[in-house]
Amino acid sequence: MIEIVLRPFQRTAAEETLVPLDMYEYGRRGTLPNGIPFPAVRLISAITGAGKTPILAKVASGLKDSIILWTTPASAVITQTVYKLKNQYRHILGDDVRVYSVVDMTPDQWNTVLNAPTGVSILVCTVALFNIEDKEGRSIHDSGRWVQLKEKDFGGSRERHRLFVVYDEGHNLTAQQANLLLELSPRAVIMASGSDQKGGGLSALIHTGGKPWSEIIPTLTTKVETPQVVKESLLKRRIEMADCDLDRRAILDRAVKQRQHLESLIVARGETDKPIACYVVSDTKSGIEVWDELCALGVPANKIAVHLSGAKKAVEADTTHPRSGFWDTYSAKMSPVEIQDEGFTHIIWNKALKEGWDEPWAFVAYIDGVNSSIKDIQQKIGRFIRNPFRNEAGDPITPSDEELQTAYFYLRQDNEQFKHLLAEVKKDMTSKYPGVIEVTTLKREYQEIQPREIVTIPKLLVQANRRKLEKLLDESILRPARKDCVAKGTIITGALDLESEQIIIREAEKYGTMVQATVAEVVKEALRQGDRRLIDKGWLDSSVWDNAKMRTKIAYSSPAYSQIKAQAEAFLEKVPLCLEIVETQLEWEICPVKIAVPRDGETDPKIVEMVREANALHEVYNGLNDDEREVAYALGKAKCKWFRNPATVGYGIRLKRPSLGNTTFYPDFIAIKNGRYFFIEPKGAHLLEDTKLSKLLQLPGSNFDIFVIVSTDDGRKDVYTITGKKNFESAEKAVNWTLKQ
Repeated sequence: MIEIVLRPFQRTAAEETLVPLDMYEYGRRGTLPNGIPFPAVRLISAITGAGKTPILAKVASGLKDSIILWTTPASAVITQTVYKLKNQYRHILGDDVRVYSVVDMTPDQWNTVLNAPTGVSILVCTVALFNIEDKEGRSIHDSGRWVQLKEKDFGGSRERHRLFVVYDEGHNLTAQQANLLLELSPRAVIMASGSDQKGGGLSALIHTGGKPWSEIIPTLTTKVETPQVVKESLLKRRIEMADCDLDRRAILDRAVKQRQHLESLIVARGETDKPIACYVVSDTKSGIEVWDELCALGVPANKIAVHLSGAKKAVEADTTHPRSGFWDTYSAKMSPVEIQDEGFTHIIWNKALKEGWDEPWAFVAYIDGVNSSIKDIQQKIGRFIRNPFRNEAGDPITPSDEELQTAYFYLRQDNEQFKHLLAEVKKDMTSKYPGVIEVTTLKREYQEIQPREIVTIPKLLVQANRRKLEKLLDESILRPARKDCVAKGTIITGALDLESEQIIIREAEKYGTMVQATVAEVVKEALRQGDRRLIDKGWLDSSVWDNAKMRTKIAYSSPAYSQIKAQAEAFLEKVPLCLEIVETQLEWEICPVKIAVPRDGETDPKIVEMVREANALHEVYNGLNDDEREVAYALGKAKCKWFRNPATVGYGIRLKRPSLGNTTFYPDFIAIKNGRYFFIEPKGAHLLEDTKLSKLLQLPGSNFDIFVIVSTDDGRKDVYTITGKKNFESAEKAVNWTLKQ
């Protein structure tokens, strides 16, 4: 399981949430009639796929010495949430944070959490535990745990004052739920949602003073902007919708074959995960019928998860039609994570996995029934647009194959209904993901082109000098002054011990120190953002974090927090001085490429213009933009061998410094001449700056060179090299000069 690393926008969102919490004066903003103070309230607004859970995990990591009640919208995702917090998000939370599913906690675990004076305990439960009007109906209440969870000062058993509520899918919060949560005297309620949050439960948590919600909400909200999510390759790029005027079995056959085809593409990439097809039904009877059809189509029963309430009983009752190998994952209470881990590649479900379900490997959706609700279909689309692909460093990448950027929907609508559905989905996607997700009904076909001959290229790897790196880190990160470590408004008291004549500094009064981090945590997070190899590849020994300087606690809104972040970023700028790119004995072998087959009447030159050159290592290429085609034709006239290098599966060069978050650079073209390798990268002028800073001046020896060819406004070509820049009147002359260097 690849650890999830916070993207820059996620880290920023977490910090923008933590700083107001840090400065909130709990107990000074008014109280309820029972004397419980109003909590701080923070809202996180982000589209589906933005990664609200890792943002919330980062927020939780700053809530030191506390209990965090983490609520999810459905029991089906509790196990998934617990699993991800313990594994994928463990490094975000920190090793000292304990995570529990409330319904699975033993009495000893519960008592330990209530009585522990320090540390962080996350208690994950569903909103159903406190969603029933009659409190006697709440399972958490039935065991006495709800009362115990209340603060001692307000009639409960909780020793720790600090309790926080994290509410995922916060738009579901009702006033009744909010009033129950207030019984726990939370210091803050943090809610994340992809939908607007106003009124309802918020009205119970906030004293508005007569101000309208339109004025209040923006002051409480951390908003994640959609373009930031798109930039990080977290989403698929296409939605393909097929309106099938066929019977159920024929439509299911298409969905099954599409999943099989995608699996072949994914296996060819070297991935171990498999794509998942989901079959969304309106009732259990229909779900069992879909299971029958899938088996008739040759899908093994042990690959089909039936996640429907009552399915097992219905199958057992049908003695006339025994169904061998029927897997009821609903009554087994299997989470989406467990379903995938068990190897299921087909899931039949309805509302049970509708909200909060997170499975990026879901590529194919079959919507059962005729003329399904347009609103219902729109809601389900959000479950399928996450991008699952990651590079070796765990960073999101968009595969070059368009088919692997696409979510496929199969449904039955009448013509007018389908036209209306397409219009509404396009409108919705344009509103939520402007310029990002294409909605189409046309399937793109591809052809794989084998290489004309086998060519190998030595691999280049980055080698770190640990001693130099650790010395640089120690010199870069300074121990902050104590006065700079506390938040605004914090009161620090001291006492003079008359016997020892020592000044004793007491714990700061926590009117302004609700959240904290250590110097090590701030530095580690900055390094993971800048270049996670420093942490994950063992470039820095774990002992560097175990000293008084690194253990120093700082508040999120303190001057020290900004100082340490700046020092860590300055350290990152100098890291390449401690690295060396070396040629290895390992070799990369040229691979096939894919070309997109033009559709009838298509005119896009990227698709219809085929580049065929005798000295190219593949028969044909397409998918090239104007600058790339110019360079390809110029290479075709040169005395060399060359090929178009596919992204993510082609030849990758490890970089000393990440470029746009990537630690591997895939040049667009590679030319080979006289035992030398020329990495050629055509760019528009708007892309030049990052290229100069991150991709040049980093290759070893004399057999490898990189050249960036930039088109200027007057049609000329600038070629950037290690030594500077040369200007040419055409791509052909630029390439010829490049190959003579």
